[in-house]
Amino acid sequence: MRVIRKVFAILVCGGLAACANLVEIRQFAALSADSASYQSFVKDLSASLERRKQFEPGNEKFLEEQRKRRVELAPGLLAIHRSLETYMRIMASLAADETASFKSEVDAINEAALKYEFASEKQTAAVSALGKLLGIAVDLWRQRELQNYIEAGYGPFSTLLGDLLLINRQAYGLTLQQEQDAITRYFELLELEAGKNPAVLKLVALQRESKLQAIQDRRAKLAGYVKALEAIQIGHEKLYRERGKLSDKEVLIEARRYAREIRESMQIIRNVE
Repeated sequence: MRVIRKVFAILVCGGLAACANLVEIRQFAALSADSASYQSFVKDLSASLERRKQFEPGNEKFLEEQRKRRVELAPGLLAIHRSLETYMRIMASLAADETASFKSEVDAINEAALKYEFASEKQTAAVSALGKLLGIAVDLWRQRELQNYIEAGYGPFSTLLGDLLLINRQAYGLTLQQEQDAITRYFELLELEAGKNPAVLKLVALQRESKLQAIQDRRAKLAGYVKALEAIQIGHEKLYRERGKLSDKEVLIEARRYAREIRESMQIIRNVE
């Protein structure tokens, strides 16, 4: 920690001028923080397994075991969300040259790194590293140190954001597909049992349509969220590569573009909800 503080103290006079106008970066970071705070999918990873029980009679025990395991991992996933959100909120504060207190958020992240179970040691280390960085940032930096903040946070932030993208693209995407398959099989059996009874067949069709529409709504929200996370990932990568010239016009134009993409992607979610 002393070595990190010494390096940052040496760099503190370099980089951005305190008076630079970085409103585009502030907006990008603020929208990124708002997106990272969206946590509905964490809960639905386990809720989906609960819903599947009614469509897979005889498979309840296996589904319950899997559901409990996901519930155990949920606090770690929420800690990842909070870490990414707080990192971006502090970035927005630095870009605005504001003095803001994030002590409670930073304390919660550091506590989570010690308390909760994560899916991998890499995630645990990244949450811990980001928590330490955020604590230093609250004490030491403002706008002129923004480039140093991005440089130091790039590694753990990229790790956590990459894992969050993977969880949503693959784990949650597969979860929704499995739920859809279970619904389809269940209602196919009901149709066979209904025979040629038109009233029953109509009721079965209506129920199936309702359940499958709910899955499609979740898929639409997932697609919007993945697009938002991808825009954050690319935008943050851009800021990292150009960290020595964050006030350049081209960099600010790119930050504005990614901010717009994040806003539009999150609007997809709001439209469905």
